[in-house]
Amino acid sequence: MRKLLTVLFYTVLCYAMGISHAFSQPYLFEVQTLNVEQGLPDRMVGHIVQDHNGYIWVSSRGNISRYDGTEWKVYNYSQLNTLQQLKTYLAIDKQNRLWYAESRDGAYSAAIDINTDEIITLQTLSDGLLHSDSVVFVNNSRINENQILIATENGKVYTYDDDFELIYTVPNAAQNGFYVVVEEGNEADYFIFIHDFVTAEKEILHVKDKQLKNRFDIPDNFYYRLTRVFPNGMIELYSGGNYEYHQLQNDSLIRTIQTQKLYPPYRIIEWNENYECRYTQDNRVVVFDNINNLMYEKK
Repeated sequence: MRKLLTVLFYTVLCYAMGISHAFSQPYLFEVQTLNVEQGLPDRMVGHIVQDHNGYIWVSSRGNISRYDGTEWKVYNYSQLNTLQQLKTYLAIDKQNRLWYAESRDGAYSAAIDINTDEIITLQTLSDGLLHSDSVVFVNNSRINENQILIATENGKVYTYDDDFELIYTVPNAAQNGFYVVVEEGNEADYFIFIHDFVTAEKEILHVKDKQLKNRFDIPDNFYYRLTRVFPNGMIELYSGGNYEYHQLQNDSLIRTIQTQKLYPPYRIIEWNENYECRYTQDNRVVVFDNINNLMYEKK
């Protein structure tokens, strides 16, 4: 399992300690906070990944930065050929190349050869299948960390793991659109979040075996993007600095109610049939069992 920065170390806590005995063990991880005072070029961070050499890569407005455990190396927007004020999605492929993609119309996407610092166009990397001015989303698969999920502005969704496979083509895709692809389960059910910048309409498509299984309208335009789908059909939507949770039922999204009033707004780090691990806005890790009893708390 890959280590991540700062708050994301808590994900490792929930996995690695084993939730059944996490509460009798001493805290096993030292959390290091990295901020502008330590060389990070911007406080607004968009995406974090770790490459196969162990380096941490962070996207921020107009920059991608690499942290080697001691210092930061910053690639700015003029080097990356990106826009100055946009954050980018990041992904690492099996060859240890860093893919990056801006999500807006007119933005740019490419890959960095980590060993040589060479910027590789997506046309070159894909033998002409993709274009650097049309890819709007990349992310590593949650199921296969060597696989990359890719979405283009014309609605084509691919996976890449040495070879490209077309998973789905969004009908009547908006040229000024924004697509986020997440997956759930070993069978890789794909959920495609679509934001049409022209009409402001948003929806989620559930795709399985390259076929549309279901479609969910998102009536509240406040939601910015889909970030995660859980095995129980619950989804996580990013919303203005917070995370909202909804249940997928039939053709509708049903907002779940936060029953733990003792804790401020939180993000779910891990969820399964036995427990739920949350990270709260006041920097607490809390774990509840499947009937909502508090099992663990750490600040």
